[in-house]
Amino acid sequence: MASIKDLKAWFDRDLKFAKWDESILVENSKEEEIAVRFYTNVNEYMLEAQQREDGHVYVSGTARSRKPRAGMTTSRVRQLLPTPRPLNAHVWRRILGAILGLELVRLHRKEAAQPAAEASAAPSEA
Repeated sequence: MASIKDLKAWFDRDLKFAKWDESILVENSKEEEIAVRFYTNVNEYMLEAQQREDGHVYVSGTARSRKPRAGMTTSRVRQLLPTPRPLNAHVWRRILGAILGLELVRLHRKEAAQPAAEASAAPSEA
């Protein structure tokens, strides 16, 4: 059974260039409940962990775009986990994977763009 202290330790262990004390905004911190926010250039992440009567700590998380999309007045919210899950190392890895998946940028491969560029640059034979 993992605790909120484990969550802090995993954060510091797994994120090489970020530390809990420097990168996390703690909004609500009690011994049995914590709500934290952290930010990237594009998104705001919110993790909530609370200890239930059965002694297990359950965690949920959301990601919110920091800027709304064009034509929208509010930013989009996405769930990092489908439902609150008991906190353990596997769930922590799922959260990290969800964050990485949201932050990845699609690459446009050079070889895929080259044929179109070469076709438009070739002189026409008329």
